[in-house]
Amino acid sequence: MNTDCDIIINGGGMVGSTLACLLADSGLSIVILESNLSPGDKKASKDIRVSALTLATKNILESIDVWRPVSDAENSPAPIMEMHIWDAGSRGQIHFDSAEIGEPCLGYITSNQQVLDSLHVRLKHSGNLNIKYDNGLRDYSISRDQVAVLTEAGETITARLLIGADGACSRVRTIAGLENHGWSYNQTAIVATVESEKQHNNTAWQRFLPTGPLAFLPLADSHQTSIVWSADTAYANELLQLNDTDFKETLGQKFEYRLGEIKNVGSRNGFPLTLAHAEVYTDERLALIGDAAHRMHPLAGQGVNMGLLDAAVLAEIIQGHAVQDRDFGKAFRLKAYTRWRKHDNQLMLSATDCFKRVFGMDHSLLNNVRGLGMNFVSGLPPVRRSMMRLASGLASGTATGMSSGIITGVAGNLPRAALPVIGSRW
Repeated sequence: MNTDCDIIINGGGMVGSTLACLLADSGLSIVILESNLSPGDKKASKDIRVSALTLATKNILESIDVWRPVSDAENSPAPIMEMHIWDAGSRGQIHFDSAEIGEPCLGYITSNQQVLDSLHVRLKHSGNLNIKYDNGLRDYSISRDQVAVLTEAGETITARLLIGADGACSRVRTIAGLENHGWSYNQTAIVATVESEKQHNNTAWQRFLPTGPLAFLPLADSHQTSIVWSADTAYANELLQLNDTDFKETLGQKFEYRLGEIKNVGSRNGFPLTLAHAEVYTDERLALIGDAAHRMHPLAGQGVNMGLLDAAVLAEIIQGHAVQDRDFGKAFRLKAYTRWRKHDNQLMLSATDCFKRVFGMDHSLLNNVRGLGMNFVSGLPPVRRSMMRLASGLASGTATGMSSGIITGVAGNLPRAALPVIGSRW
């Protein structure tokens, strides 16, 4: 097939870059279009957000030689050894401890920017890969044998497959006209780094408030945490406008001073919260991954993990067809990716949406029922352990037996000799 490259990935964020790394040794030629500047550019904007990475995600990053540089960085990922969750409207609470499932931790909290920087260093040392910074996708057209992409710089590039890893407002999805269903939560997530009087002891804390959940996530410094305060937008705007002294006092009160006095607070940013899910993830010579395919409330901390599992499964499907010299850009072959990922993603989106709505209601009877339910679950070790394994990514893909094998294969460095088996099914 006479094209400029095999694959174009629109979006060089964490999900798109991970997919490129997973494909870096496949022999396929890849072009990444990234509308932002290079992470190493002094003028490039920095992302202050953090992510809760599951153990499955750690395995994926290890398989592409990215986890070690992330771990060796000055602010290394902080392991989550325990979690405390409690409800402001009742006496309900749940405590999770990684020791109960025989794991050293439940996951890790790390800087998005730190992971992204390590991914891009890895990509720069990969053959058959070209990253075009400050140059996103403007338009594209699809013919029988190729997709032709017009970049913002006016360059035309042809490929066998175009992958939209370009976020919630995906241009790839929009131009394709793929249906995207969802709604706004009318909430804003306030993100900031704070310093507390007491040490966090590698514990993640989350309190459900009537206006939205408040999470304290441990960082490498034992007195520093990253907060994610999801609040109704009007209230969130008030919080963002408070001076530091008033904000620290309000934050401490809402958190019930579990870590003592809030000593310092860094810059605060707000991000609107929405739920969205694409009707299909693929079309002829197109595939969507990450936020381009699905977006969820951050209360479960699973958004980026879902996106990286998308990347892992799609990489296996592409390579499975490539080693058989099949055209992996054909719609009927790409449908396997939608089948393997959409169901699991829908379950997570539905569960998170349900939690958000149930814990967002402030009614005395419901509060009591909710509290009883939390305490009941907390008192059932088998259920508690199952929830920890699911949250850690250790039970990922169980709803679709086939996808669990694919994900486990990527996470465990599946030998390339096994890939034809995957391709042969489709």
